[in-house]
Amino acid sequence: MISIEKRIIVLACLLTGMFSPVQAQLYFEDFEGGAPGVSLNTMDQGAVGSGGNNYWVINDDYGQGPTIVMGNTINDIPNQPGGINSAPQSNYLHITSNAGNSYNPPFQSAHVDGSTTNGESYFTEIATGVSSLANPGVELNFWFLNSATDAEAQVWVKDGPGGTWQQLNPGDFTTALSNTTNAWDSTTYNGNQMANMANIYLGFRYVFDNTNAAPFYPSFSVDDIRIALPDVVEAEVIAPDPLPTFFCPGDQVTFEALTNAAIGNYQWNFNGGAAGVQTVNGPSTVNFTAGNPGTYTFELQVTDGINQDVFQWPVTIIPCDPPSLAITANPRTLCAGQATTFEDMTIPGSAPVQSIEWTFPGGNPGTSTSTNPIVTYSAVGQYNVTLQVTDSLGTYDTTFINYIEVEACPPPTADFDVIGDNRDICPGTCVGFQDLSDNMTGAGLLWEWEFEGADSTISNQQNPQNICYPNPGLFRVTLRVTNSVGSDSKSVAGFMRVDSCMPPQVDFTVERDSICKGTCIQFTNRTRNLNPDSTFWTFPGADAPYTTSRDPEPIVCYSDTGRFDVTLEVINDFGTDAEIKQGFIYVMDYPRVEIVDPNTGEGFDENKREILIDRSARLRALGDGGARSTFKWTPDVDINCTNCQTVTVSPKENQFYYVTHTNKNGCTSTDSVRLLVRKEYYAGVPEAFSPNGDGVNDVLFVRGNGITDLQFFVYNRHGQKIFESFSQDNGWDGTFKGRRLDPGLFVYFARITYLSCYQEVIKGEVNLIR
Repeated sequence: MISIEKRIIVLACLLTGMFSPVQAQLYFEDFEGGAPGVSLNTMDQGAVGSGGNNYWVINDDYGQGPTIVMGNTINDIPNQPGGINSAPQSNYLHITSNAGNSYNPPFQSAHVDGSTTNGESYFTEIATGVSSLANPGVELNFWFLNSATDAEAQVWVKDGPGGTWQQLNPGDFTTALSNTTNAWDSTTYNGNQMANMANIYLGFRYVFDNTNAAPFYPSFSVDDIRIALPDVVEAEVIAPDPLPTFFCPGDQVTFEALTNAAIGNYQWNFNGGAAGVQTVNGPSTVNFTAGNPGTYTFELQVTDGINQDVFQWPVTIIPCDPPSLAITANPRTLCAGQATTFEDMTIPGSAPVQSIEWTFPGGNPGTSTSTNPIVTYSAVGQYNVTLQVTDSLGTYDTTFINYIEVEACPPPTADFDVIGDNRDICPGTCVGFQDLSDNMTGAGLLWEWEFEGADSTISNQQNPQNICYPNPGLFRVTLRVTNSVGSDSKSVAGFMRVDSCMPPQVDFTVERDSICKGTCIQFTNRTRNLNPDSTFWTFPGADAPYTTSRDPEPIVCYSDTGRFDVTLEVINDFGTDAEIKQGFIYVMDYPRVEIVDPNTGEGFDENKREILIDRSARLRALGDGGARSTFKWTPDVDINCTNCQTVTVSPKENQFYYVTHTNKNGCTSTDSVRLLVRKEYYAGVPEAFSPNGDGVNDVLFVRGNGITDLQFFVYNRHGQKIFESFSQDNGWDGTFKGRRLDPGLFVYFARITYLSCYQEVIKGEVNLIR
């Protein structure tokens, strides 16, 4: 089912009124009421004519059809446009001739005169009674028709009946009066030659300059002559906004005009574009229903009974045929987990498709705006597909019921063989492989082969051929198969046996030939023409499980120290070879290491030592790893060196320190010590000191540990301060201002802050002894 959401298309082509608004009217003559004040035939401005042929008439001469006059075709005056009052069959002022008027019926739609001469002119005079003295800026507007090839239309003006005629400048008219046209046209004079006149007289003069045009001159006509001031009414459509200029047949909209209390009538003209009445009079709003496709000019005319204004805009009604929605999918029946490719097959309607949107219930992705989306369905079932298409006319959608069917397909089972069961080959032989896997049907199939040792190590063919093996050995073959719902693989080690077809040439290596006891090492068989099934190793001195092996590249462990032989013997169908490497493996013991006190060389009881907080301890590692041995201390916490044999440590908390001794062969041994940090703080000052230079008790210090801040002062018996210090490392040497003081008693005072932030004040007497 197709659902259509119609929209009125609004294009960025909104137009302002195409007709110049008629201004506040001072004079209007449409020649419908006898035309008072119009002197049809005057002789002013050289209007002499020929045989009385300066002949103007007021008529509504239409519909005679093309007329044959003296063998020549004279066409009708065309119907007047909607902008003229009482159009299209209104009266108008028209130049003709006595000759034309003598026809029966009178011929008044062209100037017919067989006796005209070059340079004749024709003139008519109109008294308007309009004064421009108090109305500066008046404008003259009229409709005219001039289908003569070599003729000139002029407009003249004078002030009152006795005034002097002056021609209005042709360049001040909005439409040139000399234009040759077969349709009515409107023009407005915007010059200032009509200013400051008490009584405006108008004159229309028609001049022929080419006698070759005789005896038939086409029409010149005038209608709806206005003299006006600027607008007092305005025609404007204000809703909908923006103003729609495109419709589909049957579209409905309500137009609303700008209202004004002075406006007495609103006339809506749809000029063939409506489905019903084309002209509606009266209301400021009108309901419109679009009719048949085509291009139309809609207009709104407003009037207050004197003044009039017109607003016009173009409207196009297009067929608005909807698109025909269609899709395809390949495949439509698929396995769970398989993907399918959709394709939009929509046939556009009246407007090009702007966008599409898919909806895939149960699919991944669930929606898409791509023309050809790829969608995966993971669960078994039937699924609808919805396509939504948008063009400039609307949005349309169709749901295709149960369009996709998803089945529960089994995953594959991988299996393969070599063609001809030729698995034992010589170097350079090429073979073919055969896929024997199950459930490898449908879409999305994939084969991934891996051929160890072959010159072509991978392939994506189902049954790869010409797989060649250049070198001897046992080689693995692996096949991984994939269908739409899963994958499986099979891998067989040594599936292909490539014999050298030559006797063996034994050789082998080991990853390290010097090791520490208790180490395991791997041997590498480098024998040429190797047949792995006929390999025999002998490892004297190795641990019991490893003394012999048939493994092509065995791992062997040694727990005893010494130098040990290794023997390898290889047999194939073409001969035997063996090699003995004497003393090939050197197994060494681990180095010794012990942490001791550097001062005594003795170890620590129970591998621990106590130190006071804020104090240091020296540790030394003893070992016999040889000249190229190294030491490594861990952790790197409060220690002055991590790779020295003797170190100084200053821990703030209880701390284990480890040292690892490594000899030249990489064998390592580790010892540890635990430092217990006593967080006991104390401070004190000796009762006496002897600054005599003997190096013993020469300086008076504040002693103690855990001290973070110190203020230390010494006074003599008179209370004079003779020494001060703010550092525990700065003591008194028994002098004052550089002079040695005599022995005696002195008083000290100290304020102390510990690591724990505890503060203490100590004071007392000290005896200076010389």
